[in-house]
Order: sequence, then C-alpha cells, then structure tokens
Amino acid sequence: MMQLLGLKPLFKSMLAQDIPRYKFPYQYNHLHFDCLFFVDQQPFELVMGCKAENFAIFLDVHHGFKIDPNLPTATYFKLLAALRLNGKSGERFKTSVFFQEFDAHIPNHARPENKAQPQDIAPYRSITEEAHKIYFCGWRNNPSVKHVTPENLEKTLKLMGTREHEFSKRRNQSTCWTADKDAAIDLYIPAG
Repeated sequence: MMQLLGLKPLFKSMLAQDIPRYKFPYQYNHLHFDCLFFVDQQPFELVMGCKAENFAIFLDVHHGFKIDPNLPTATYFKLLAALRLNGKSGERFKTSVFFQEFDAHIPNHARPENKAQPQDIAPYRSITEEAHKIYFCGWRNNPSVKHVTPENLEKTLKLMGTREHEFSKRRNQSTCWTADKDAAIDLYIPAG
C-alpha cells in the first residue's frame, strides 16, 4: 500500500464545496488522463481514464488515502503499451513511481466547474439501461403502482452517486436521460 497524500487537500476542498465527484486532467509523458475522484462511496474511488488508448485504471482509495499500486496484469500491460515501453530496456517500469509522480500533480483545490457530470463518468461504467443516453435531463415521478426500475437505479448510482440513488429509491422517482447534449441540465435533487 502507498499513500496519495495529494488527495487529502483536494478531498477537503471537495467537502467544503459539497462536491462528491470531481474530475481533473493529468499528463504523464505523452499520455493524457481524465481523472475522476469519487468520495461519495466507501472506499473512495479514483478512476484514471486514458481515452486515446482506450483503457482506465480503477483504484480503491482507503482510509489515509492509501492505494494498492499493483495493477491487475491486464491493466499493467495496457499502461506499458500506452507508454510505448516494451520491457527491453532492462529497467522495469514501476507503478509506484508512476503513482508518486501522479500524486505530485493532484490539484489542491476543487473548482465547482470541474464537478464530474454523468457524461464524464459514462465512458468508464457499464450501463445496461439505454447506454447511449448519458446526459441527465430531469426526474420523473412514478405512480404508486409503478416503481423505479432496478436498471434505472443502477444507472443513477453509477452516473450520479449514492445520494441521488438513495433519493430515487426512497421517493420512487426515476432519473431521466437523453442522448442530446443540448438537452442536458445540471444535476439536482428535487426539494421536498
């Protein structure tokens, strides 16, 4: 286990601004990562998506901002390939060094405009309900005889978070989604 102490000030800033899911960029050599930090679940989760190379690193972030730097074999080899390292240099690529470098570049402060939106998260989650509809467009009240579907609850949890998922279950309200980017609205939980 190793610590990513750079996450601590970011976490505090997110809490102060009530931002449960945050996105920020990171560049390592020629690779550009979209990083997502989720603090609305236990353990926290860090996703480092490398869209240009079509892979992502998923890390559980435990108490004390500790991670396991040992990646699953398939992810490790995808990272090596993306970095264009073939192992012939005689020097072994160390993920601990990769994560130390990442730790030094984690932003200290969260900016509200970088709150992770469902469309930021969707490329890294497997969605069963209308996977092409990734833009949030509102809530729908279900009549008492009809209940929010398990698939909608799953999508709400994966793309929006725990708070919205619990609200949806408790109030029997479904989240509504669209494939039209222009029809997207800001995330909210209905009052009352």
